Amino acid sequence: TSHDEFAIAQSPRELVERVEWFLTGATTEKIARSRFRLCKTNQWSYNRARAELKLPEVEQGIRRCLYRPFDCRFAVFDRNICTIVRKRIQEQFEEPNLALLTTRRVTRLPWNNALATRIPAEFKSVSHDRNTIVFPLKHYPRSDSINGILAPGAGGFVWNINPRFLRVIETLVSREIESELEMGVFFFVYGVLHSRSYRERYGEALTRDFPRIPIPVDATLLLEVSGLGRELVGLHTMQGDWGGKAPVWAPAVDALADRASVAPGYPRFRENRIWINPEGSVGLVERAVWEFEIGGYPVCQKWLKDRRASRGMGGRSLTAEELAHYRRIVGAIQETIRVMQEIDEVIEAHGGWPGAFETGKASG
Repeated sequence: TSHDEFAIAQSPRELVERVEWFLTGATTEKIARSRFRLCKTNQWSYNRARAELKLPEVEQGIRRCLYRPFDCRFAVFDRNICTIVRKRIQEQFEEPNLALLTTRRVTRLPWNNALATRIPAEFKSVSHDRNTIVFPLKHYPRSDSINGILAPGAGGFVWNINPRFLRVIETLVSREIESELEMGVFFFVYGVLHSRSYRERYGEALTRDFPRIPIPVDATLLLEVSGLGRELVGLHTMQGDWGGKAPVWAPAVDALADRASVAPGYPRFRENRIWINPEGSVGLVERAVWEFEIGGYPVCQKWLKDRRASRGMGGRSLTAEELAHYRRIVGAIQETIRVMQEIDEVIEAHGGWPGAFETGKASG
């Protein structure tokens, strides 16, 4: 957005209040910049924004977006607010969709730049120092889309998977994975990217280019990794079928009072609890959960740090709903660590790296 303080809000109401103040109270550019760190490039203009923004249209145009891992916020995809609107990508989420978020390269290891989303993503959502690349599973052709010449299928979309890769996978399976082969392939890819042994073995290569997906030697490995990838997608989008089991979302103990605030100098991890202030904490939590990173972000720490008092963002008391959401984040990370371990165990049982995969064959 080039100015998150103005363009990204933690609630629709906050966003409306900012724009309303901008249109009525920010009578000069100096006044506007005294409150927000506004974009200083020619991609955004104070005068144009004042002339073109209309509050009713802003209210109608508010959409959820993935700001950081597990941190959904609100924005308006308008050049006078977000400055850079990747319409060709954002419009793919106007219909039901699922997307892989990753990066082309990273500046440091370990590599952990992979996340699933069902909503539009901010360009730092899965990397603290690189642009996030969005790979939608379904492509909905639009008049101004680069792939608009493709004929959509019965669902009005085209599967966004290389047909050559699909043909190779089809040779391994005699039946469809789940209800659609393409969906199963997405889950398989997601599972592979969450293999710790994959990340360690190919870490140096991942600092230079996009991840490459190996071809499994047999259908059993494909199906097992796909099933675990499906579970991860459910955890990371906070959706999914739990097979009749109660989801292990939240820590067993929660000593937080409603309307708790993140105190200066917090959060802290002590005695297997995440302390939000001197009196309130979430637990019991393993240190591995507290330190778990996605895109270089320590998820459980950053979500709370972003809600401490700061210029333009955060600093308010957390609602009961937000506290419950945070506890689900902690639980989801705990389950993610378990599933990642299972993926490595499955791969090892099939011969490990590289024996479980066809040498020399990988998708680009």
